[in-house]
Amino acid sequence: MRRDGQKWIFDSFVGMAGLDAIFPDAYIAWSETGLYLKDYMLTMSRVRSGDMLSKSWHKTAERLEIMAQEASAGGHRETAGELYYRAALCYARAFWPVSEILGKQNAIAAYNKVKECYDFAAQTVDYVVERIEAPFERASIPGIFHRPRQATGRLPCVIYLPGMDGVKDIFPDLRNNPFIRRGLAVVTIDGPGVGESLLRGLHVTLDNVQRAVSAVIDYLERRPEIDPDRIGILGMSMGSYWGPSSAAEDRRVKCCVAALGCLMDKTMMFEKAPPAYKANYMTMANIEDEDAFDQMAKKMTLERYADRIECPMLIMNGEFDQLCPIEDARRLMSLLHCPRELWIFENEFHPIGRWRSEVFAWAADWLRDVLNGRYDPTVNREVYIHERT
Repeated sequence: MRRDGQKWIFDSFVGMAGLDAIFPDAYIAWSETGLYLKDYMLTMSRVRSGDMLSKSWHKTAERLEIMAQEASAGGHRETAGELYYRAALCYARAFWPVSEILGKQNAIAAYNKVKECYDFAAQTVDYVVERIEAPFERASIPGIFHRPRQATGRLPCVIYLPGMDGVKDIFPDLRNNPFIRRGLAVVTIDGPGVGESLLRGLHVTLDNVQRAVSAVIDYLERRPEIDPDRIGILGMSMGSYWGPSSAAEDRRVKCCVAALGCLMDKTMMFEKAPPAYKANYMTMANIEDEDAFDQMAKKMTLERYADRIECPMLIMNGEFDQLCPIEDARRLMSLLHCPRELWIFENEFHPIGRWRSEVFAWAADWLRDVLNGRYDPTVNREVYIHERT
């Protein structure tokens, strides 16, 4: 890759100041949505370059798993569940950057540790959590389905699309699920090129994530607990591109939240951000020729889809997002004809770290309202959310 020689810059910054040097307020974002701050701090205390991240996360996860096993052996189910979940989150973080991890022979075995720890933890919560497979072309899309244990009538459901360095197992927080508490079901998926799908050899193309979302909707329509007329999408980071483009292609999507924008032109992400972004996506797409990848990346913009999005949309963007300038979000707003809102978080960067727990809570509120018919079909507004002082 043309920018491989810049990797030392990333390594130096991470070694000196941790991931916050690259992703401002990342540790706050993660700690507000499940990751224990002390697990993050312990992991980063061992890291002196980007190459050490995976090993250090793995070490933290192993220790937490041992503690969970000890708690389980002692009959302390609740404590074991907490520790297993913390271990799962740390094992999942050990898969970044994916472009370097995937080639290792033990990648699938290591990801199985994420699943093993997560599944132990899921048995200790008071709602239903199950792994699902949505048939997709010649493969299937793995997901995790969450629903309230006691529900009357058919439930609205949210499809959650993580970013390109996220996986379905790290959100929502099993211990503080914002959808369950609002009476919503949620299915989180690893679409093509992401997490478990990537490990199975299912790579991302220009348009197969959108088809995969349609396959997940097909699956949800067959579940008796789900109201097929009340399905929405929450896409985070790269999911903020995949989600709206999926809504454009499938009218069964009734509303969409695009948070932590990757909305329009991808030059900022692939040519100016840390080189790992581009290397990761090339791995996800199974493209080795950088010129060929650049041709695909030029087409990865919501400008191609905006006039076909009919459902209500909420865009949540940091004012100084490094990957999506606020001008891009406003440009998208100008192209949309559907009911739409843009919420700008003052002085926030890509993670919207200091507001992350509220981002998820407010997104869940907005999705529930729209899926229950509570929205203004003429809305077209920009909201400026002042920073905390």
